[in-house]
Amino acid sequence: MDYKYTAGALFSGIGGFCLGFHRAGIKTSWAIEHDQYAVKTYTHNIKDVRIIEDDIKTVHVSSN
Repeated sequence: MDYKYTAGALFSGIGGFCLGFHRAGIKTSWAIEHDQYAVKTYTHNIKDVRIIEDDIKTVHVSSN
């Protein structure tokens, strides 16, 4: 699938919005979720997305 847009997901949960984005032609590049069980479900539901299992307050961005 060719994607016109890409997105990142904060508070991604089990990936419902990311699945909807995918079906609308939007690729999710990364996701952040703190709950370990939600992350496990997310990785089962959605492949090829970098998911960060951490508290949003401790995640830092680098612009390389």
